[in-house]
Amino acid sequence: VTTTLWIDVEDGRVLGASYRGRIGPSANADVELRFDDFRDVDGFVLPFVRRASIGGKDAGTRTWTSVVVNGEVDRALFRR
Repeated sequence: VTTTLWIDVEDGRVLGASYRGRIGPSANADVELRFDDFRDVDGFVLPFVRRASIGGKDAGTRTWTSVVVNGEVDRALFRR
């Protein structure tokens, strides 16, 4: 897969990405992801909004209300 990243030359943020592939169960198509609402999280600047399009058609927006970096993980989640 070849991915093209859209990088802000002033601050180095990845503003978007495009590739030929799929998201979830969709068929292969031209995919564009656009990132927005950047916030500082434990020293990292991360996007809290991702807008997607597949084949030029809106594929929805995902918004995160919180992001944790290096948070504690419940070990029970990994037990069989």
